[in-house]
Amino acid sequence: MKRIIRYLPIRVKFILPMIAALTLMLIFVNFYIHGRYKQFLLKSYIKEASKTAELFSVAVTFALEQHNFQLLVTTLQNAKFDRDIYFILLFDEHNNQIAAFNPYQLPSPDITSLGNITYALDEKLLFVKRSISFRHSPNSGILLIGYNLRDLFQQIHQYRVATIAFTIISFFLGLMVIHQISKRITRSVSQLHQQMQAIIKKGEYLGKVQLTSHDEIGRLGEAFNQMMEEIRIRHEKLVESQKRYRKVNKKLQKLNRLKTIFVSDASHHLRTPLTIIRGEVEVALMRQRSRKEYQDVLKIINDETINLIHIVENLLTLAKADTGKLLSLENTVDFSTVCINQVQHGNVLAKKEGVKLEKKIQENCFIYGDPVRLAEMTFTLIENAITYTPKGNRVLVTLEQDKKGVLLKIADTGIGIPEKEIDLVFNRFYRATNSRKVSIGTGLGLSICKNIVEAHGGSIHVSSVLGKGTTFEIRFPPLKARPQQKTNSVSMMTNEG
Repeated sequence: MKRIIRYLPIRVKFILPMIAALTLMLIFVNFYIHGRYKQFLLKSYIKEASKTAELFSVAVTFALEQHNFQLLVTTLQNAKFDRDIYFILLFDEHNNQIAAFNPYQLPSPDITSLGNITYALDEKLLFVKRSISFRHSPNSGILLIGYNLRDLFQQIHQYRVATIAFTIISFFLGLMVIHQISKRITRSVSQLHQQMQAIIKKGEYLGKVQLTSHDEIGRLGEAFNQMMEEIRIRHEKLVESQKRYRKVNKKLQKLNRLKTIFVSDASHHLRTPLTIIRGEVEVALMRQRSRKEYQDVLKIINDETINLIHIVENLLTLAKADTGKLLSLENTVDFSTVCINQVQHGNVLAKKEGVKLEKKIQENCFIYGDPVRLAEMTFTLIENAITYTPKGNRVLVTLEQDKKGVLLKIADTGIGIPEKEIDLVFNRFYRATNSRKVSIGTGLGLSICKNIVEAHGGSIHVSSVLGKGTTFEIRFPPLKARPQQKTNSVSMMTNEG
């Protein structure tokens, strides 16, 4: 039962007790009140009938004492003025009827059956019995008066009908009032519930329920709006936290992936020179060697050691790039001077390889960054271009400035890069298949160059035609402020380097 009541709507829970109360009221009015009213009327009627019977008994006694039969008849005939009196009967001491007023010719009741009762109720009649006493004879006769109760019961019936009608009307009026009150209360609750459901289904936290009252329902709606505002604020914070978490998680995943690749590739590239060094040492220790043989072994060990140092330095550079600490000095740099200096350094290697190194460098191309890293990036690209360009061909270094910024182009006429491998050349430890036959390298140079360019806010792009050459294009954003003193100092430092 409790479970059924628990799932009933509020409106039903509100109306059911009221219906029960009205039903109890209807039962109370129609039974208890009606019974009490009937009992009260009967008592009042009996009291009045007893007084009337007492008066008739006195009058009859007086007529009998005077031996005036005409007075007796007149006294009895006076009963016709009381419409409730059906008959008056006078009996002697032997219960024989001696006089009567009986206009309806009703049969005379058995006087002996009444016994000593002063009044008795029939279905429709009330009998009042009085003794007639003379001075010398205390039990001279009996006066019996019959009262018609039809009007009384009709009045009681009318009262009952009126009471029932009034109670039913009151019941339905009360039910209508309760219905309207419950409807008003539950309508506010239903509207509040519907608005809450709509907000929840849409998944929006900006919705507010409309407040139409300032009672408990209104305060409930206001509390809901405050709760939704708090949820909205916390949801926004949660979404922002999730975004930051995703970014951090992606960064951590990327770093973890890079770490795995780094460890795998680094161990692979470090293993080769270490294996060579170990092998040469083991061979040298197997027997006594000549001085020249020891010198050859030491030369191999020295070359491989230099290679190891170069690999380690490149790995450290990439590690700094991963942590965002690649640039140690950031200032306004005369990139034209940096490029000129690196072309001069590259001329030594170009002459050695029989390659023509040409330049078209526009003056006063300023960018903001680290001059050491910019010089490292420029020389690495020039060195690669010279390395993979056949003898007699040329390498062209071009630097110019426009509205979009500073553009550096390093174009060679070398072996080129296979089309399917162009997108892989900036990966760490990656080397194109055709470049492995030309020179020995670690595959870290271009990756370092890309990190240096991106650290300066620039972009690097490569285009190549297999067998005809490769072009690297590096674009740096335009410089907004160029302090003259700082520029000169950096340019001097670059010239010296």
